[in-house]
Amino acid sequence: EIIGVDISERALCFARAFAWGDSRVHLFQSIDEIDRSLLPVDAVVAMEVFEHIPPSELSTIIERLHTVLHSNGILLVTCPTTNIPQNPKHYQHFSLDALLASLGAGFELLGHCYIHRVGLVETMLRRLVINRFFVANSQAWLKLASAIYRKFLMNATERTGAHLVAVFKR
Repeated sequence: EIIGVDISERALCFARAFAWGDSRVHLFQSIDEIDRSLLPVDAVVAMEVFEHIPPSELSTIIERLHTVLHSNGILLVTCPTTNIPQNPKHYQHFSLDALLASLGAGFELLGHCYIHRVGLVETMLRRLVINRFFVANSQAWLKLASAIYRKFLMNATERTGAHLVAVFKR
């Protein structure tokens, strides 16, 4: 069974379209709307979510995630780091310490890494793929750009990563 939650009705419409006819997929606009017969869950994926939640509401959301997880459930979080400028749609970006503080004592960190190295090479590659003059759509060029990304930009450090990926156990 797959449960999806998004406050955006538009995002849920896209999800419904992609999952059309699959009875294993259940979509809700709030954690509180989830059919209790589907709980607890083995894993929660919060991919690029926490930065969209007002800091004053984040602890409540995290408590709700904790309650829907199985006692040994896994929480996977990805979020932008403080290494990149804050998007106007974001309330905050995170360091590992800030993420740990937000999660409180209910979760144990199993591991983390940083991805999407920021810097000159990243800027140059992005501009060579997408710019105001053209969008590269040659398969050969995109394959080369992807190889460059994987080799030089995908893995990062705490100082150079644009995004933090962390896995927690309840």
